[in-house]
Amino acid sequence: MDKFRIAALLLFALMLPLSSSAARRDPLDGLLRPPDECGDPAMTSQAYEAFNATVLKVLDGDTLLLRCGEHSSCDKVQVQLACLEAPPLSSPVGWIAREKLSDRIQGEQVFVAVSPYQEVGEDLNVMIQLPGGHPINEGVAQLEQGLARYREFGPYDLDSWLSCHYKRAEQKARQGKRGLWGEL
Repeated sequence: MDKFRIAALLLFALMLPLSSSAARRDPLDGLLRPPDECGDPAMTSQAYEAFNATVLKVLDGDTLLLRCGEHSSCDKVQVQLACLEAPPLSSPVGWIAREKLSDRIQGEQVFVAVSPYQEVGEDLNVMIQLPGGHPINEGVAQLEQGLARYREFGPYDLDSWLSCHYKRAEQKARQGKRGLWGEL
């Protein structure tokens, strides 16, 4: 196995929630997501900086206040879910987007992944993985329910595999007329 594949394996191990069945297998078995309609994540994914945090408050359908884990250099930080644009709270869908996200993650311990290519001074765009939550991340969950739009903030916020899943999630919500795209 080449060094790139090993590095990708370790990075994706961090992105996947651990389960009790995973602990009984070979540590390298099943840690990588298999190739799917968006490609092979081991070959298209970038290295994300990562930390654990607690979601203190969901401010709207795509903005959170986090308390960083004890091994992090930050205390509290406001973050934006990468590549999402939720409707304003003044709209019914905006209010529902905040409530649904809050119901899933407020008060929970989460894994936070950040692209290392963000510009200094920009809002911190992150991906949130809740153990036992959505198999990709909570941004995709919001898109699948039609509670946000996909929006590219920068060229490296998401790698091509994640970008493909985000676009497909929004497309499914549009076709199913969910959230922003139809009746709730």
